[in-house]
Amino acid sequence: DIARTIDVFKGNAIALGLAHIQLDAALNNMVQGLCMFDEQHRLVLCNDRFLEMFRLSRESIIPGMSLLKLMQGIASANGFPKGAAERFHKSYRARIFINGSDSYQQEFADGRTIAISRRELPGGGWVDTHEDVSERRRAEKRITYLAENDSLTDLPNRSLFQRTLTEALEAADNTDQLAIFCLDLDGFKAVNDTFGHPVGDELLRLVARRLERCVGDKGMVARLGGDEFAILQCGREQPNGANALALIVTEALSA
Repeated sequence: DIARTIDVFKGNAIALGLAHIQLDAALNNMVQGLCMFDEQHRLVLCNDRFLEMFRLSRESIIPGMSLLKLMQGIASANGFPKGAAERFHKSYRARIFINGSDSYQQEFADGRTIAISRRELPGGGWVDTHEDVSERRRAEKRITYLAENDSLTDLPNRSLFQRTLTEALEAADNTDQLAIFCLDLDGFKAVNDTFGHPVGDELLRLVARRLERCVGDKGMVARLGGDEFAILQCGREQPNGANALALIVTEALSA
């Protein structure tokens, strides 16, 4: 009976050891970074992907360290500005513990965006998973940008110009004055036909930059398409403001 009991214990120990190895392998081969905390907000464990994601060494991570201490270690390892860890900690507590959010995205000082998801554990504590979504976020921003901006000149396109104009008109009261300019380039077709489209494209880019310098921060310049541009002038007394800008634009483009 004693021998049988010892064999059972050995078998259980081997099974537990194998299960531990399998769990460790599973954790450290995850695409997401994972860390687990107890009900006292102390670190229980984290996987290799988490260490890699935040440039942490295994020696710098001590089970039982506080959430704030962990964030301070991340800030130090990544060269984040002073006070960044405390701001991250405050933001995390506000979103997770006060607002009850299960997930959110955190933008870091190095330009990365990390998606953080939280799952509570039975009996207290929780598990956080971290995914680097920087490339996806940049792609989304690029798609949004291209939907509202001209790819050749980087100016707002027709859609964004019309929406901005509509919003400006809706927000305007009886004392606000706006001016709209619509202009195209005389002889632009001859430039394309004579020198080729690459030269025509460069001309459009130069026109865009000159118009932006003319308008400054008191309006918007947009490319409506082809050689057609538009200007929305705000914050000037009209019609004096429009007359003055028309002269400046004519002089700048004629040069």
